[in-house]
Formats: sequence, structure tokens, C-alpha cells
Amino acid sequence: MSENVPKIEEIPRDEEDIRRRTEEALRKGMYPYMKEEDIGVDLSGDIDYQEILDFWFSDRVKASIDNSTGLLSKEFDEEIKERFTHVYEAAVNGKLRMWERWPKRVCALAIVLCLFARHIYRDQPLAFSNDLPAVQIVKVAIQKGFD
Repeated sequence: MSENVPKIEEIPRDEEDIRRRTEEALRKGMYPYMKEEDIGVDLSGDIDYQEILDFWFSDRVKASIDNSTGLLSKEFDEEIKERFTHVYEAAVNGKLRMWERWPKRVCALAIVLCLFARHIYRDQPLAFSNDLPAVQIVKVAIQKGFD
């Protein structure tokens, strides 16, 4: 009987620990009948919203923004493609939908959908293909008081 009782250190301590353990269980396929939205966890995997924010709001990036276009110089295109294309693809495919629940993550999601897209697809129509969803996400975030 004592084999089934979790040890004290195995009991989740807080919401973040519960979220982490649930995500891990989902990734391992322990709940094959459940989807991310069913239990409200973020399955973005190794995607770190803070890395997006740190990059976009860095002094290096701020100093390189063209005030007439709001874009970074073309030199940043390759870096953004290499570092963040997988994030953009995850966002477009709905894998970052749970980010809409937290203010900083919403900001990161808007940056990915709008601004990173401009650099990944510079001079192509795809650069603007997710503007409307990004605007809608931000509007909802403002209504929630995230601003």
C-alpha cells in the first residue's frame, strides 16, 4: 500500500509545478484522449517566450529599428529566421494559443505573428498574413486588462 503513496517531495507544490508535470505527462502520451485546450496547459515545448521578449526589447534591436517602417535592418532577417522560424510556425499552427492567457506571453505572441513575420518573409505577402489574428489577440488581451 505504501508503494502507491507519493513521497512528500513528489507532491506538486504550486501551480507552476502542476503545470510542468501535466505538460510532461501529456508529452509522454499519458493522457492520449486529452488535448492541450482540455486542461489548459502550454505545449509549446522548448519555446521560451522570454527569449523573444529579451531579443526584441534588447538595446541592440532598439538601436536598429527603422523609424519609418518599424522594422529592423535586413541584417537581422537571417538571425530572426534562424532563431525564431520554428516559433512562428508553432504560433501559426496554434501551438502557442495558451500564451493568450498571460500578459508577457501575449506580447511575445504578437511580436512573433506580426514583427518576426515581417523579417522571415520580407518583401513577400506572407509577411502580413497573420496581422489580423495578432490584432485580435492583442484586443482580447487589452479587454482582459493585460495592457
